[in-house]
Amino acid sequence: MAVQAVAPPSPREDAELTTDGVIEVLGRLVGTLGVPDAVPGSDEVTLRSLRALALDNLVDVIRLREQIAERDTRIVELRQDVAAWMDRTRTLSVTRSTEKAAAHQRERELVSVLHQTITENAGLRSELEWRRKPWWRRGRRPEPAATPAQLIASAPR
Repeated sequence: MAVQAVAPPSPREDAELTTDGVIEVLGRLVGTLGVPDAVPGSDEVTLRSLRALALDNLVDVIRLREQIAERDTRIVELRQDVAAWMDRTRTLSVTRSTEKAAAHQRERELVSVLHQTITENAGLRSELEWRRKPWWRRGRRPEPAATPAQLIASAPR
């Protein structure tokens, strides 16, 4: 939406600018100024300069409205981008917290399995030590250690 106020050179050969120029606004022919050549300092010159000033102001207003429209469009696009990023952030946050809880649960399961294996190994070790002794020194069969305190108490020193 470009606006131009153009006074093209007259068809005369001397290349002077006259008042019979054409004003083009938004790509459409509006018309001519229609003011005959005037004497400097007269009302027609003042009127012509005021018309030119009004056209310049109109051009500026239209240009500024275009810039505001472009800025508003850009703001809408940026707000949509921010909303998309916020939505993605929320999704990632929920995913991370879910993964963290699942990892914690897996870790607890692994620790439980490890503890159970250590307990079984301790019981098997005490039975192996009992079986390595000669039959006359064996005595009673040892009880399997079930708690960490029993494991610590039965550990060789």
